Amino acid sequence: MRFNITNADRAVNPTEMTRAMLEAPRTTVDANDHTSLLDLTLGPSWDRCEIAPRDTNKLQRLALNETRNGKMFKRLLKNAKSYMAKDDPKWFSRRTYYAAARGETDIVKYMIEEERVEVNDDRSADTPIFLSRDPVEFLKGFKLQDRPATFLSVAARGGDEDTVKVLLDAGAEADHAIEFAAMCDSRTLVRLLWERSGNDAVQGAFVTAVDREDTGMFNLLRELGAKVDDDVRVALIEKAQEEGLESMVRLLDHDARVSAAKIS
Repeated sequence: MRFNITNADRAVNPTEMTRAMLEAPRTTVDANDHTSLLDLTLGPSWDRCEIAPRDTNKLQRLALNETRNGKMFKRLLKNAKSYMAKDDPKWFSRRTYYAAARGETDIVKYMIEEERVEVNDDRSADTPIFLSRDPVEFLKGFKLQDRPATFLSVAARGGDEDTVKVLLDAGAEADHAIEFAAMCDSRTLVRLLWERSGNDAVQGAFVTAVDREDTGMFNLLRELGAKVDDDVRVALIEKAQEEGLESMVRLLDHDARVSAAKIS
């Protein structure tokens, strides 16, 4: 479904157009920024129409949440900022999260630079891949992919290099982003993140590589200088054996022998 805005529509029935937009299926907005209709709501002629302010606000908020067009987003937010900040002050951080997840780099950058969204506000949401380190226990199944994450981690999960760089330049802490970079098989992001990542996150990247039976990612981490902790290796060998990941069993056994030889 698409809205075709004609001159007759503009002159005669903006009220019905607003209702149609507000009642349209969500996928309608996902597929189309509806620039013509939004231009109408932002124009001076709109003030002469019998449209309840709450409907105009609702329409603009819907568009702000769904548009991927950076220029349209800025126009809408300039007009809506006063009531958005009052009605839902946490919206700015939440919208930045969605922009990071969807690779909307321009919107992420705008929210950080112009709206002063703090890139590390959501660090408490970043969930490690380890349920426990003593003994070693991992997240499994859908929890591995869909666990709560920071702006940086969701950008890495989507493999969006530009958004990741914007967030890092703004001071985002790496936390567990490297695990998500390994999950989406982005060699570039793993290289970018590994020196900024703590040991648990690097161990998590190894876990992700084994879980995906990704020997290339495992070897890349080793080439970068990362090492598998002994307790993690033991748990990963057991996991690989249980799941029939023979290539990973061989790789982990080889890694254990190489590490032992270096120690001796």
